[in-house]
Amino acid sequence: MMKKNNKKKKVISILLSEDVQHLGKRNSVSKVKPGYASNFLVPKKKAVYANEEILLQFNIKKEEEILRLKEIKEKAYNLKKEIEKVSIFEVKKRLKDNEKTFSKVTKKQIISVVLKTINEKSTDLNLIDIIHLPEIRKKDDYNISLKLHKEIEAAIVVRIIPE
Repeated sequence: MMKKNNKKKKVISILLSEDVQHLGKRNSVSKVKPGYASNFLVPKKKAVYANEEILLQFNIKKEEEILRLKEIKEKAYNLKKEIEKVSIFEVKKRLKDNEKTFSKVTKKQIISVVLKTINEKSTDLNLIDIIHLPEIRKKDDYNISLKLHKEIEAAIVVRIIPE
């Protein structure tokens, strides 16, 4: 008859400094065997031992990050309200025969017109994205969706007018 191994497996807690495949994402707490932590994770600076002080610092940083993300989302929501107050955004372009543009309208041009129209100077152009930009090459109205945050979008109408 075989003896059962009743030894309790020893594990320790670590805080990951970067993403580790099959273990977890950056800034997450994982339980691993002591040898794996001391021979691989800690020497390669992929993790640190999770003692009370480190976990306390981690929780404070996590709360600060949650507040920062909440502020960004709130700012995006307020920006959406401001954008939706304006019905049509006008982009001035030089036109051939008063119909077609010499060059197409870019995302950057549209975003800068939107921000200029609502007098928003603090928003970075790179924070706003256009979900689908049709090729804008003639004098017309175009429906465009702006992505202000991963959860917040705003629909606008862009009108091309002559310079």
